[in-house]
Amino acid sequence: MNGQVTGQINDALRATRGLTLYRSIREDPVCRAMIVFLEKAARQASRESLLDTYG
Repeated sequence: MNGQVTGQINDALRATRGLTLYRSIREDPVCRAMIVFLEKAARQASRESLLDTYG
């Protein structure tokens, strides 16, 4: 049980660091365009098509 809580805390910290990095990267117009492209691609991709592509 304690290990599970530790894992959840570590996941939350990792996500927080990712958001901070994400915010700073969004300042750059080229990076922002790439992020928008990737977000659209992720929304359009279904789980089945990703499994077909990447196995």
